[in-house]
Amino acid sequence: MKNRKIFITLFILLSGLVFAQENTDKVTFKKVCESLSSKEITRGNFELERYIDKSKRALKSSGSFTISAKDGIIWFTEKPVETVMAVTEKYMIQVQPNGKKITTDASNNKTFGQIANITSSVFTGNYEVLENNFDIVFSKQEKTIWKAVLTPKDDSLKAFIENVTLLLDVTLPNENAGVFNVKITVFEMATPSKDKTTYKLSSQSYSDTLSENEKTFFTTK
Repeated sequence: MKNRKIFITLFILLSGLVFAQENTDKVTFKKVCESLSSKEITRGNFELERYIDKSKRALKSSGSFTISAKDGIIWFTEKPVETVMAVTEKYMIQVQPNGKKITTDASNNKTFGQIANITSSVFTGNYEVLENNFDIVFSKQEKTIWKAVLTPKDDSLKAFIENVTLLLDVTLPNENAGVFNVKITVFEMATPSKDKTTYKLSSQSYSDTLSENEKTFFTTK
């Protein structure tokens, strides 16, 4: 009887481990992107560090963000000064502290257009764009944390992007779950000159619609 109880206990434990492994195996970068793109609107807070290798300086800022799966990203910087930057696949809008609005058209700047497209594609989960432009290595780190390293395929991208590294918090589904619950916690872009731009994201929440104020940053008018 005692041996039978031990056997049953071991069977339950091993079954749980097998189930967890099966769920882990189902986590792919494509499914992660599908989860990100399924969220219409994502809002949260960010901390940004721009490391300049030449001067060995790190410039820091913080604020909040809005990601629209259809439109792009808005960075509302609060510190050290209040500014706004909206990035889409076609243009970038910057609002300076004095309220002046500057629009950069991606069609007039190939480099900017590529960076804007890649950045927007990462945060909105555009798998097709990312797969076409990068070699992707996706691996589990610990618990629910996964890491994706994106290395450019094209020489034109390699000229200004060495790699993009993402850390993602992926909640594994149970037997009846559909889409994974995914949050980007770290986005880091490194350049061949060893400069780095690192975003740390937190306090994500979701919605189906943009506010009227947010809508104004996704139009060039």
